[in-house]
Amino acid sequence: MFKYHTVKKAFLDFVKLNKNKNLAIIGGLALGAWVRSRNTDDVDVMVLSEKDVYELEKDLEGVFKRTQQHAFEHKKTGVEIEIITSGLINGNQKLIKDAIDNAKVDDVNGHNIKVVTPKYLIALKLSRASDEKNIKHLQDQFDILSLIKIYGELDLSEVPLEKRLQNFYEKLLEKSRNIEKA
Repeated sequence: MFKYHTVKKAFLDFVKLNKNKNLAIIGGLALGAWVRSRNTDDVDVMVLSEKDVYELEKDLEGVFKRTQQHAFEHKKTGVEIEIITSGLINGNQKLIKDAIDNAKVDDVNGHNIKVVTPKYLIALKLSRASDEKNIKHLQDQFDILSLIKIYGELDLSEVPLEKRLQNFYEKLLEKSRNIEKA
């Protein structure tokens, strides 16, 4: 597990080098922007297309090295930047586009970077949160419940989600209500 300052160093270098406007921060760093900091050992970035991945490779050259089709490693720290495309989340291109289009722009050391909003962060986490075979499903459920606790019951009816994910969100809302009653 990397220490916070190690991930921060890799993230700052990424922000400084990135020229792509078709991306947004997701995952643990985005959650930290909205709820609370939590340990993360990588930086998760969502892009619109495979073309954006190749453009990122050019931007990051020299400071990061490509380690997988959708991952770059920060040479100084070893921290991985994982790139998420629609192909990695059930081909839901509209969800990615909407999430990026609605992301909040943050200033990070004089560089603008988009961070996915709580509504879309929940939507993106629902697939893995609902998959009991995935080792991180409970972490994603906890993250979603944390967002609900702070931002309330967000309306995902306009978010392009499969019916099973909408139903799973309803179950998490009910769980949240029961926690509040206890």
